[in-house]
Amino acid sequence: MTVSPIRKVFQGIADRRQMFAMFDRHAQRPDRRPDDGSSLYAGEWFEIGQAAHDYMFEALPPVILAVDM
Repeated sequence: MTVSPIRKVFQGIADRRQMFAMFDRHAQRPDRRPDDGSSLYAGEWFEIGQAAHDYMFEALPPVILAVDM
């Protein structure tokens, strides 16, 4: 049996509060720097509900928003 580098970090479906806790779970580490967070989350995933999914898509900027506008 091979061990996958991808792991589920929350069992079940995370609600809104749990989803934001998953986003912020590495914030209190002692060696925290603003530019090194991506490697901590690599290969980790968790499920969210339909309402949380829709909320996150509404938080994205509009497609027509361009840098030079």
